[in-house]
Amino acid sequence: MADIMSRKGISLDIDILEIELKTKIALVSTRKNEGISELKTLIENHKNLSIEPNLDTSTIDTEYFENLKKAFPSQDLYKLWVVISQDANFGKIDRNELDFSKFKTKTKSELKRLQQKETIKRYQFINAILKKGQKIDASKATGYRAQLDKILTHKFWGYTIFFFILLTIFQAIYVWSEIPMDFIDSSFASLADWIKVTFPGGGNLTNLIAEGVVAGIGGIVIFIPQIAFLFIFISVLEECGYMSRVVLLMDRVMRRFGLSGKSVVPLISGTACAIPAIMATRNIENWKERLITILVTPFTTCAARLPVYLIIIALVIPDGHFLGLSYQALTLMLLYLIGFGMAVFSAYILDKILKTNRKTFFVIEMPNYKIPLLKNVALTVLEKTKTFVLIKKFNCSLHCLLIYFIKY
Repeated sequence: MADIMSRKGISLDIDILEIELKTKIALVSTRKNEGISELKTLIENHKNLSIEPNLDTSTIDTEYFENLKKAFPSQDLYKLWVVISQDANFGKIDRNELDFSKFKTKTKSELKRLQQKETIKRYQFINAILKKGQKIDASKATGYRAQLDKILTHKFWGYTIFFFILLTIFQAIYVWSEIPMDFIDSSFASLADWIKVTFPGGGNLTNLIAEGVVAGIGGIVIFIPQIAFLFIFISVLEECGYMSRVVLLMDRVMRRFGLSGKSVVPLISGTACAIPAIMATRNIENWKERLITILVTPFTTCAARLPVYLIIIALVIPDGHFLGLSYQALTLMLLYLIGFGMAVFSAYILDKILKTNRKTFFVIEMPNYKIPLLKNVALTVLEKTKTFVLIKKFNCSLHCLLIYFIKY
């Protein structure tokens, strides 16, 4: 994002940074397609770069690391430290194969304190380099972002704005998709009539193609406009940086019902698909909070249920408007709210049963506001819609064929 440096009041002394970091630096902006060739050149010549460490971590406890080196002279000292402190294997070093009988290791609390010292030392190193190679104009550093964040993450206006954004999305899904859906519906109906008239002899084969195959495909394709519009809005919100503000905003609600602040990400991801959303709970440290999140995530309305909701709403809810909003859009919004409400209510009950005493907090770095790139939005919508149609809706074709055979 080198293109926003001047707007953020950031200036870098590349020569000083390269000397201090013992490497090469390429300023890259994919939005303006700048610095890409320089980056490729550096990657091609990576063997010429220094592999000397920037920081000597052994200074956090010189005696301990000297003893560690004497006990395991053939091992890489820092890799060995990672294996010991993080209770994990690192590269070719297998913790189970190390003989600690000749080495007096530290307790877990002592190792944790050393890790904290290492972290502090690394941040001190980073800050010292930034003082030399980076300058920030404070008058440009915050700008409009701070003003927008005050509104979009406000305790009242933040939720109000998010509610109306969702309502607008659902309204647009129904209103904007009417024209392409009517066109698709009439096109497949005309194709089915043409097949019945054109195919010789009629009979079961003609009916199978016209009322089974064509009708089944048409039943899938007709929902593409609504799915595409939904993903367009979601992609735009993610691209512009607003979704991160929503995550931070909803954290205030989650904590009151026994959920971790990190539960917000799986619950929001659950609106696309519950399976990857449940997998995303692995970064929640407390097993009770992780279990609660896993159990309540399926209550959120995922994309697989959306066509079912759309069909039911289209059949049951009449056309009409209330305060300029479609009855059908309001109903869809209500179904989403009911799903989220049930997830929160279930979490509250499970919290009382499991008695989660320790609460964790969600920490996130707010990204800059950006104008969405049309290319990124288009690729996201294309990929999501393609996946939805080809994978999630495959069974719909089988159901339509099954209905035909039962009918005839």
